[in-house]
Amino acid sequence: MAVVQRRQPPGKNYPPLLLAALMMLGLLAVLPSALNLPQTNPAETLEYAPVPPEDQDTPPPAAGNFSSLGLGSSSGIAASASPEAELPGGGEVAGRAVKKPSTKRCVGTPPRQTEDPLAPPCVGFFEGDNGGATYQGVTRDEVRIIIMVTGFSSTGNWKGNDTSTPVRKYYDLAEPPKDDDHSVTRFLRAWQQYFNERYQTYGRFVHFWAYYPGPSRVEDRKADAVDNYNKIKPFAVIWPIGVANIPAYTDVMASKGVLSFTGLFGLRSATFAKYPKMNWGFLPSLEEHSKSFSAYICEKVAGKPVEFSGNIGENGQPRKYGLIYSAAAITPYTKDFVGLVEPQLKKCGVEFAIRRTHPEHGVAYDASAAADDYAPEAMAAFQQEGVTTILWLFGFETNFSKSAAAISYRPEWILAGDGLSEGNWNAQDQEQSVWDHAVTFTLMTKTGPMGISTPCKDAYITVDPEIPRGTLDLTQACFFYNGLRQLFTGIQVSGSRLNPATMDKGFHAIPAIRSSDPSVPACYYAPGDYTCVKDGTILWYDSQFQDENSVNTPGCWRLTDGGQRYTPGQWPGGNAMAQRKDSDPCNGNLGGRNVDD
Repeated sequence: MAVVQRRQPPGKNYPPLLLAALMMLGLLAVLPSALNLPQTNPAETLEYAPVPPEDQDTPPPAAGNFSSLGLGSSSGIAASASPEAELPGGGEVAGRAVKKPSTKRCVGTPPRQTEDPLAPPCVGFFEGDNGGATYQGVTRDEVRIIIMVTGFSSTGNWKGNDTSTPVRKYYDLAEPPKDDDHSVTRFLRAWQQYFNERYQTYGRFVHFWAYYPGPSRVEDRKADAVDNYNKIKPFAVIWPIGVANIPAYTDVMASKGVLSFTGLFGLRSATFAKYPKMNWGFLPSLEEHSKSFSAYICEKVAGKPVEFSGNIGENGQPRKYGLIYSAAAITPYTKDFVGLVEPQLKKCGVEFAIRRTHPEHGVAYDASAAADDYAPEAMAAFQQEGVTTILWLFGFETNFSKSAAAISYRPEWILAGDGLSEGNWNAQDQEQSVWDHAVTFTLMTKTGPMGISTPCKDAYITVDPEIPRGTLDLTQACFFYNGLRQLFTGIQVSGSRLNPATMDKGFHAIPAIRSSDPSVPACYYAPGDYTCVKDGTILWYDSQFQDENSVNTPGCWRLTDGGQRYTPGQWPGGNAMAQRKDSDPCNGNLGGRNVDD
């Protein structure tokens, strides 16, 4: 996947596939890490992984009940294993505790499975009957998984082999590597090793197949699903990157009993509820996203005076709101998002005096005739109406900011981030004197250079230490991290009798705990909800600031209060910028801008 691309000719937008990839670079860098489940004692640890359901058609678990497992200990990843872990079931034989050696390198106090703050509490040892073939794609010895590889360019691999991207081809990642493997195939083979070594899979090897699908038409997606099922009959499929017509694929797979884990942005909750327990998302549903964004506006903006406008005499005055959103064909979810947000904002007194849309999304430069009309007209109308605060609900283009500067109009801008608008390079394409008055609510977590999260980087280099650091290779390897961690967490909290019902109960027993680490989101699943991320943070733009995360280029989105994250009802007091600090660092997400300006 070419994440950093040459600029498109004037009047053109980024191609949909690239746009999806860039969005995921954000929304994976976005959510590049893990969910933080702060735990202070073993009792809280036990709450995370419940007893799997004992439905009549589901055999009782032989193991995997976290409330009966002891907690192993380890000095860290370098240790070969925790020395001992208590046996399930009381651990008393002839008046003494019975111990067993741990087979997993758990870390921390209380112990968790890996160094990632989102890793589940440690299950360091398993012994006994795992139930054998508890579901399709599951045997006593393995769990079959397909990972869909889409959106990656024909760049070969970082070891120098110039191979093109395969199409409609399967790669069995349990087989030894080949010299002509595409780089992504190599990344996934490393991830297969890492997650099987570190997570508890109850005696089963989680067996990856990489599949490079064909075109993105609906009929092609359905054909891929049928072929995947017939050839592999997997337990689950992972779509790490949001590309076109994924629901056409997942519907077919769900009808055949295959679980899907997607990184798709902008899906309605009904898409997941259509096949309960079968479809899971790392990014929030549109409904969950709207709750988080609306809570920020109602708790930190509504009823408070203008604070960061660049217009003379405006700060300290009552706010008057305008609305902008994308009307581009490639963002059909935007209108739904506006429809979800407006009623929530109305309850806290936020109503829009005027609204406008833009016809393109992902455009850095647009020399079309339409650009000469919509942006100048919109900014003139907003200025005449006395709008102090513009809410931009998804979308990226640069004509609005340039048109605003042309008439010396510099209001407050508050964005609902979509993974593209929060990119540093994209922000640098805006008119800088206008954009110095912009903030964005984002699902993104704190990341380092190239949008690489610390949990992903630290995990990957333990199994592939030769990969160059701070490069697009590692960035691309991290595209897969969130989906794989979500899947392996589900396998672990399911217990030994792995099936959709045990996974559903395990996921929904994760407690609703706020993240305390800027590098990881809060992740839990409300009743009837099948998506992970539940919080966000605020970025503020500074056209003059630079640090290592901005790749030493002036102008970046800075992490308010270092990137602290909040769920609805938890935002701190004060106006929108009350927690801004001079020490706030840049976030590392670059977005998709051309490199040959």
